[in-house]
Amino acid sequence: MNNTPSNLAWVTRSENAKHKQIHGTAPDYGTLRWGTRKVFKDDYVAIYVLHKFFKNSRIELAKFYKVSRSSIDKAINTVCRVLAKMNVKILAIN
Repeated sequence: MNNTPSNLAWVTRSENAKHKQIHGTAPDYGTLRWGTRKVFKDDYVAIYVLHKFFKNSRIELAKFYKVSRSSIDKAINTVCRVLAKMNVKILAIN
């Protein structure tokens, strides 16, 4: 990498993104980032159970499902809200 002053330029974020694509230095977000997918509604209960009863961390679940941690938070919080509306209490089995 050549970081000499003569090789650097002051550009906007948008210009920088275009520059990366032109020179092939832009990351492939489909393979490198694990926060680009959505959690399917069918997986919400599984995520809740894995987190609450099997003690998987939210970060572990995010990596497993290849989504952001905020997507995992949304899934867990949605299940909690639904259970609260239904007045359901879940007890851990030891």
